[in-house]
Amino acid sequence: MRSPGAAVILPSLLFMTGLLVLSPSAGFILMVLTAIFAIIPSFRGRGAVRIIGIALLILSIAFSVSYYPQFRSEQREFIQKGRQVSD
Repeated sequence: MRSPGAAVILPSLLFMTGLLVLSPSAGFILMVLTAIFAIIPSFRGRGAVRIIGIALLILSIAFSVSYYPQFRSEQREFIQKGRQVSD
């Protein structure tokens, strides 16, 4: 990586977008993606980049866990509506 801060830009953007979206499914998926992309700076970064990566990783996992029940509920409603339409 040429720029040390470049590794935390994508996870930061994904995290902030995940906080702003209204759909629980989109929020959950964005938090999972944040966690995936925050792994790299958490383990390979140095100094502040590593600290930011670890913070994003922890926060995204915590928000993913909190969004999961809403995500499952929305998915169940979506499946039920799909079944009603197909019948």
